[in-house]
Amino acid sequence: MLPPPIPAPARTPRFAAASAARIAHGLVLGFFQPVVPISVWVGLAGLLLDADGDLRPPGPVALVATLLVPLVPNAVLVGLGVVALGRTSLHDLGWKLPDKPAREAALGLCGLVAYLAVFALAVGSLADEPHSTLATALSYPASSRLLLLVAGAHIAFFEESVFRGYLQPALIGKLG
Repeated sequence: MLPPPIPAPARTPRFAAASAARIAHGLVLGFFQPVVPISVWVGLAGLLLDADGDLRPPGPVALVATLLVPLVPNAVLVGLGVVALGRTSLHDLGWKLPDKPAREAALGLCGLVAYLAVFALAVGSLADEPHSTLATALSYPASSRLLLLVAGAHIAFFEESVFRGYLQPALIGKLG
């Protein structure tokens, strides 16, 4: 019979929770938040844009390039910058599975319905011709809408991880 596995030692964070070094580290990551995705975008522009500078129509190459635009910066900034260099975990940053996933999914769906209702109300009351505004938004190619969705998800993941999960607790600990 094999002996039970030895648990891995707990990693201690590189920077103390309320230290000036952790705050500086978080601010440096915040500075690079627009720099890294723009660099990736420029590097992948040949795959994402055609000769006229328009987004390529949907296809496997454009899809992979579109997904790389947020994945690479998040891997670099959150994966290497916070998790590896800062020696913290995604769990410590607040990312964990919900206790009641069905309830969380239902609440998310309710939030989406509320958002869409407010969006429809805003377009209906602020746009000169709401139907043409909606038709214009829906006329954009699927690749453009996917790129916007992916960019929004990238920004949300980065901000929740770095600012809310890493930097905000340090600032609260330091400044109260």
